[in-house]
Amino acid sequence: MNPQATWLDALPPSVARSAEVDVGTPIHLGGPSEPAVAFVRSGLVSLHTGRLSLGQAGPGELVGAECLAGEAQREFEAHVAAPSALVVLDPEGLTWVAEHEPVAARQLELSALGSLARRLAEVDHLIAEEAQLLVAEMPTGWAQSLPELGDPPAPEPGTGSGTAVSHGFEALASTLLARFAQFVRPVRLRQGETLVLEGEQGRCVYLMYAGRIDVVRALDPHGLVVRLARLGPEAIVGVGAAETGGRHSATATAVTPVRALRIDNEVWRTLTRLPSPEGTALRRAAVGSLARAYPAARDLVDSTDRRLRAAIHDRLYPDAH
Repeated sequence: MNPQATWLDALPPSVARSAEVDVGTPIHLGGPSEPAVAFVRSGLVSLHTGRLSLGQAGPGELVGAECLAGEAQREFEAHVAAPSALVVLDPEGLTWVAEHEPVAARQLELSALGSLARRLAEVDHLIAEEAQLLVAEMPTGWAQSLPELGDPPAPEPGTGSGTAVSHGFEALASTLLARFAQFVRPVRLRQGETLVLEGEQGRCVYLMYAGRIDVVRALDPHGLVVRLARLGPEAIVGVGAAETGGRHSATATAVTPVRALRIDNEVWRTLTRLPSPEGTALRRAAVGSLARAYPAARDLVDSTDRRLRAAIHDRLYPDAH
């Protein structure tokens, strides 16, 4: 049993439903109209999409964590990989917790933050792995003629050639700067500057409120890259490394001028665990940012082979359309 989940014991059974499940049991958490989350108290849950594994959720993690941010779309399957004790909360239960149990609400948000950060790092690795397998099928030396693989996704509405701005994130950054000026720092990055570098130990998080970035993963040893995403404002960069204490799973580079709030990892972990309004706002912003990124990244895992083959075809036969 996960000793860090004692806060769940304070929740009434009508809000949090406990379940003991055996190996192989599928976990159904409802559809888009009635999303739910499952907190893993003990055991192991495997996540899949199509033929690919999306990793496993262990004690202290949330299955369906994106639902805390209102991202209800689910395109993965979950099965119990080891005898598990789960606690399931439906939308009404989540609302009740948010309104009546601030400690439990904070713990759920932190669990969602860590779970989504780990899932995204695993998905980044899977995308690169699939792309690497494709490159390995090509004739020796041929792949080096391609400067990069995969085209960036179309920018979100309002993020055209100008610098897109999120006024909500800008206000959050201003609040944090006013309250914790000695611990956070506003930064401006020029087009082409790197925010975080794949493989480097994480040192800070960027709360981005203006501009756009490309997120790419290297395909060693070919010197190629696969694009994982193009993100606009309301992206929080470096959360995965900050939450896991590990290295960055991808490189993020500014494709337009970027304005952001730089928060060192130790400060990030302190601020996101505060019970104050600022801590709550930062946690929810981070969960929302990761929740929006996860479905797109998860879908990219399933379509990497198709996307990369199309990109290669377009480069070989540019006049075919």
